[in-house]
Amino acid sequence: MALVNHDLTLEYQPIFELDSGRKVLTEALVRWRQGGKTVCSPDVFIPIAEKCGLITPIGEFVIDAAMRCLAGQLETQNYEGRLAINVSPQQFVCGQSISSYVEASLNKYRLNGNQICIEITETTPFIFSDRCARELRRLRELGVVIYLDDFASGFLGIRAFVDLEIDGIKLAMKGGKDRAYAPKQQALVKAFWQMCHDLDLDLIVEGIETAEQIDWLSKFPGLLGQGFHLGCPAGMNELSLRVRVGET
Repeated sequence: MALVNHDLTLEYQPIFELDSGRKVLTEALVRWRQGGKTVCSPDVFIPIAEKCGLITPIGEFVIDAAMRCLAGQLETQNYEGRLAINVSPQQFVCGQSISSYVEASLNKYRLNGNQICIEITETTPFIFSDRCARELRRLRELGVVIYLDDFASGFLGIRAFVDLEIDGIKLAMKGGKDRAYAPKQQALVKAFWQMCHDLDLDLIVEGIETAEQIDWLSKFPGLLGQGFHLGCPAGMNELSLRVRVGET
């Protein structure tokens, strides 16, 4: 219904390299709105769409709309960094080949694969299927970067680093709006950063909400960060004016 009524829209949130302040990614986030008001959170309607077999048309809408937006930005402005697009694991094993759809969209909007990052969640064991492995391999052949979103919150663990061809992981860390990270959270970040460093993988810490968190995370070279304190989701034209950490 939301697709038919054109109620789905995209917002964009920046991701920064924290030690340099450079914007390296912009994540496309799907929203369901009517009359400017949110109808339903993506945390609610995406799982329902997956269960009802509607995730493929929604996912294809997001891919097409995000790439169309990126192509428009590249024509009119000096866009910085890759565009990150969320893809459900079910899109890798159901219906049309996701890599073929991405390739067709790249050709349609005259984009290069290395301008795109695909974020895949670990909500189902499908991610370890043979077809998913082939699709991931083909996407990387196109130059697309692959990140695992919400790492360690679902079916994945250390196995992901062995069995999947990926370029990085996203780690959700909630430190609170008025404080720095607790000692155990700091220990986790240190451990994940060292592991990703040794494996030549990117690490993105999500949920950054305070300046104290940014100051502490900035000690780790190459660490990427995302969160409301760095930049809230917004339309692409508004977001394009924010090019450095703190300019929000």
